[in-house]
Amino acid sequence: MKLYVYDHCPYCVRARMPFALKNIPFEPVFVPNDDEDTPIHMISRKMLPILEDTDGCMGESLDIWPNGAACRWSVRCARRNAVMPERSAHIPCR
Repeated sequence: MKLYVYDHCPYCVRARMPFALKNIPFEPVFVPNDDEDTPIHMISRKMLPILEDTDGCMGESLDIWPNGAACRWSVRCARRNAVMPERSAHIPCR
């Protein structure tokens, strides 16, 4: 699971913090502010944070937490083999 963030963005901090608090492994990817191609290619907008997992990409920090993929991943690990419903904000990566 990768989380694409700007190092100076408060919304990116909001998306990163629960990973550490819940001990969920993730790979932070710091995107330079002038890199428009990466987020536009992923979600068709120049906006971060973006969570990329095996299901696709999800933008918007409030979608990532508390009801987004990272939270469901945490619940899945806690319950072992639980199947979670699809998220409504899911956007397949291009």
